[in-house]
Amino acid sequence: MEAEVQAFLTYLASQSTYSQSTRLAYKNDLLSFITHLRQIHHRSPTLADFDTHNVVAYINAERSQGRRLSTLSRRWATLKRFEKYLVQSRILPDKSFRTNSRMIELAIAGGASSQPSRTLAPEHVQRILAAFKESLRPTACRDQAIFMTLLETGLPVGGLASLDLSDLDLRARKIHISFTDGQDFWLPLGKAVEPIEEYLRDSRPELNHSIGEPALFISQNGTRMTRQGIWQVLGHWGRQARLPFVLSPRVVRHTAILQMAYSHRPLQDIQILSRHSNPLSTLALLRRLEAVHFTQPAYSPRDLATKETVNIHE
Repeated sequence: MEAEVQAFLTYLASQSTYSQSTRLAYKNDLLSFITHLRQIHHRSPTLADFDTHNVVAYINAERSQGRRLSTLSRRWATLKRFEKYLVQSRILPDKSFRTNSRMIELAIAGGASSQPSRTLAPEHVQRILAAFKESLRPTACRDQAIFMTLLETGLPVGGLASLDLSDLDLRARKIHISFTDGQDFWLPLGKAVEPIEEYLRDSRPELNHSIGEPALFISQNGTRMTRQGIWQVLGHWGRQARLPFVLSPRVVRHTAILQMAYSHRPLQDIQILSRHSNPLSTLALLRRLEAVHFTQPAYSPRDLATKETVNIHE
């Protein structure tokens, strides 16, 4: 197989569309695969070793060494490109690829984490909402709006902290989201509308020391809530609700993402909200979340291509 890999690298060097860094990445990935095959077979690998079983074993070995999901996905992308070259060059006689992409993608996604991520069960949510209702704290109204906005939108804590009053459209029951990479869209607020309206009416005016403050959620100092402040707020209410774990923005966010999946929200939408550049990262996250409360998967790798995307930019 070493000769075929070298021929592939020579071919890439002749194509102006491949940068030097891309060619180097391909080379490193392929040499890594060859080294793996040599170690498990105790001989020089041949093209006959380039099959689904060996690729899955390679992915599992790489994961056991602590490789990130993005690295595993890149390794597989390199192998697919190499296989395509072999078929196009008629080095492999088969016109169809010999590796099973779906099995390999499942190996990549399914093994992303051995520990399930924490999510909120319905009874946890009810206990948190009851804690808000029973509290006499003047900021309880604001904190409930924060919690419900996270739960309904799945926003990262930084995205929540950056929201401005101008991002709200309560008549349409939506909120405008802008990310640093230029993506922006409108998210439905769902059950967060009433808590936000109550906060704007009863709580924010008392906290607002500056009429010109644009932030939606403001602290007791009258300035924009920080990421750390939101973490502290949620941690407090988790203790008040006597949860058996720490309530964090991550826990609420993961709960929202899982519920989006089970509400048949398109996977591409969830990928955008999760800030994942690779859909396999989203698939892997859903697998981990499902391990907590569910046994039936919300999505499979096939859904990456078959599910339609709802236009969340409207």
